Amino acid sequence: MKRVFLAATSVLGVAAFGYTVYAVGAREIRNVLVQIGWGFGAILLVSGAREAVRAVAWSCSLDKSVELSFRNAFAARLVGEALNALLPMGFLVGEPAKAAHVADRVSFTTAFGALMIEFAFYSASLLALFGAVVLLLLPPSVAFGCAALLVLTFVVLRKHRHPFRRLSALASRYHHRACAIIALEIAYHALGIVEVYTILGLVDPQRPSWASAVALEAVNRIVTIVFKMLPMRVGWTRWRRPWRRINSGWERARASSSRSRGRSACSSGAPSAWSFS
Repeated sequence: MKRVFLAATSVLGVAAFGYTVYAVGAREIRNVLVQIGWGFGAILLVSGAREAVRAVAWSCSLDKSVELSFRNAFAARLVGEALNALLPMGFLVGEPAKAAHVADRVSFTTAFGALMIEFAFYSASLLALFGAVVLLLLPPSVAFGCAALLVLTFVVLRKHRHPFRRLSALASRYHHRACAIIALEIAYHALGIVEVYTILGLVDPQRPSWASAVALEAVNRIVTIVFKMLPMRVGWTRWRRPWRRINSGWERARASSSRSRGRSACSSGAPSAWSFS
């Protein structure tokens, strides 16, 4: 089953990569690579370091009794992130692909649960990135107002419904591991800023600023959320009610069929019972 899944995802990834090259244009890609030159190796190095950090965070999200080597976690993350980047809704395929890639060493349920825990810490670490954008790009008075509004919103949400109940419970139970995961997630964003700064320095003759790199990395995260996470959530919300109606219809049909089979069984069994008596 795992081989079939990996083969299917490999074919899907190759097809998506080919379509991406066709849509962008091989000549345009070649021109950019020529312009960047050997700096492309530096970009790959920083990008690989980013994925390595998230792979370590995934391993830290597993229980201590479960062992997942860095090599296996890193390879699985590269497979999943390739699908996430190439497919419009790649999150639905890429994340299960990561867990399936290590299914021979860790059960799929355990690996996928650890992925969701790591993703929750990643989502919480986005506040640090957006906070850096606010401090660097906005005037001090506006930045202070945004910080006060964020704190007020968090207090209101916590009063009615704790937004990170499971995450905070996990952090309080495994304090050291939670701090390590948060540090790794922040390092992921920091390496992303370094990667953007490196790219800007290679394609722009003028020396870029770190504020521009921070802003572009934040925009990159926002685009990912808006065009990948929110459509998935909106689509699920849109189709959840019709799906519940269809499911309830199936349940009613199944119950009606069971009752009809029961009545037919009783009616067919009645003559034999009478004759036996």
